[in-house]
Amino acid sequence: MRVRRGSLLAYLKRHDEAAVEFERAMALEPSLPALPGLVLHARANVCDWREYEQQAGQIVEATRRGKCAASPLVMLSLTDAPALQLACARAWVALDAPPAARLWNGERYAHDRVRIGYLSSDLDEHAVAYLLAGVVEAHDPARVMTIAFSTCAASSTPMHVRMRAAFDRFHDVAELADQELAAKIRAEEIDILVDLNGHTHGSRLRVLAMKPAPICASYLGFPGTSGAPYVDYAIADGFVVPEHARAHWSERVIDLPRTFQANDGKRPTPGSARREEAGLPTRGVVFCVFGNSYKITSQMFRTWMDILRSCEGSVLWLLAGPPMLADNLRREAHEQGIDPSRLFFASRLPYEAHLARLALADVFLDTFPFNGGATASDALWCGVPVVTRAGGAMAARMAGSLLRAIGLTDLVTDSCESYASAAVSLALDQPRLAAIKSMLARERGALGLFDSQRFCRELEAAYASMLSTSSAA
Repeated sequence: MRVRRGSLLAYLKRHDEAAVEFERAMALEPSLPALPGLVLHARANVCDWREYEQQAGQIVEATRRGKCAASPLVMLSLTDAPALQLACARAWVALDAPPAARLWNGERYAHDRVRIGYLSSDLDEHAVAYLLAGVVEAHDPARVMTIAFSTCAASSTPMHVRMRAAFDRFHDVAELADQELAAKIRAEEIDILVDLNGHTHGSRLRVLAMKPAPICASYLGFPGTSGAPYVDYAIADGFVVPEHARAHWSERVIDLPRTFQANDGKRPTPGSARREEAGLPTRGVVFCVFGNSYKITSQMFRTWMDILRSCEGSVLWLLAGPPMLADNLRREAHEQGIDPSRLFFASRLPYEAHLARLALADVFLDTFPFNGGATASDALWCGVPVVTRAGGAMAARMAGSLLRAIGLTDLVTDSCESYASAAVSLALDQPRLAAIKSMLARERGALGLFDSQRFCRELEAAYASMLSTSSAA
């Protein structure tokens, strides 16, 4: 009961209250799976880092022993070790979505067009849809039939309307039970089922556990291994999942040639917002961090304070959340010797308005070990360079993949020290900063990163490779 109450409070963004409920549940039933991760995640959402290092260490150690101490999503923000992420995912799958009776048992289809099914709860106003819309629209109708299995509620939002129009067939399946949904997918004779959720909110991994299609692939929504024996492929690239990390993936990793991340070349272009309208100072470097607050670690925040200390007059611009979030970060800044007034908080806005103001920033500071994905590409689209730290796991290499795709490899670092140095060097070199911002804004349409048509051809080639490999087997 307390776990349910805590989960409801977390859904309502009342994270401090959720943490209390989860802690009470731990006191009553300390053996409940993933509960330590729920406590830590709730507090991380408001950047309450009391005992964070100790609790994170306990979760990591329990994971090493094969325990399910946190969900795979929580684990992405705790470590960049691929082996630990695999161990966590496998423990989670064993409890939550173990293999079930198969619905596909070796039958071969003979379709005129390859049937690609996309399963997602995020085909609405969500980062996954923002990234994928242009790519779905670009699929070759002569060779590919796209079929959506949408597990979100139908709506009239612009993105949901666009996504409905993008697919050849669009099924609203939010109300279907797992068995019913798996049967519907099987009846559609899908050649490749692409799961866009993984271990994120809205996951229907239990549907994949019934093997409703010959090939099941994981893509985009969750930047890590599923740990599930029934997911055949994970779509990535050679940087974001380096060769040495692939032993720690349960799937066969298939590479896209430039970057793993789809991008929509039709997203709105930045407007002409002014700093004063956003409540920002008119002078000085504006560093921004526009990712989820649970991705902010105490170590990264200390690094950001070092960057502010080295750049006189600079400010840090973050997304607002519950009042406790701003209070905690301002207190941390003060303890680091930084004037809390140098922290600014941006209210959440509709996507187009958000992009308009994002262009006001000078440098986007990425998080670690859970990088930005859609947030980083939004910054680049808006002409804002991204400084990132790359680690061992996919989630810690996403922004680096995007930067490499457009030739900004000098902004990909490998430690807190080199990260801070790169950010300070860029901020203090105004001609270089202006040149990069100008290049990004001027060549937005020409950058291959945002070429949905080209990306779609690369993705279709990956699908063809899956089909070819599976047929040969």
